[in-house]
Amino acid sequence: MTRLDRENEEKLEQALKQAWDDLEAAYPITPAHPEVWNVLVREQRKNVRRKLWRDLLVLWSVALPFIAGMMLLGRGFSGFFVVFWSFQVLSAGIGILVLLSEIRKRRNKEPTAYE
Repeated sequence: MTRLDRENEEKLEQALKQAWDDLEAAYPITPAHPEVWNVLVREQRKNVRRKLWRDLLVLWSVALPFIAGMMLLGRGFSGFFVVFWSFQVLSAGIGILVLLSEIRKRRNKEPTAYE
């Protein structure tokens, strides 16, 4: 890094510090009370939970007719029977493995990430 680059960085740093100080002086900061934060967190959790339930409902409303149709197809064709049920068992196994890995990820998340 050259001397000119260092001088430019120092000037830029001083200008940014001055602009930041001006902003802090212009807009005083008043932190909210803990009760307000608790209400906000509760509302956010409620919204997330509602969205997750809606997504789960959409998943099951699509999955049940699909699975029922596949089962009817599996019963209809005798040569297709073994391939169909192999595919079903494989799909369920992969789904269970993905679910378990997601549960482990969620448990291993650091609690400080949400603070």
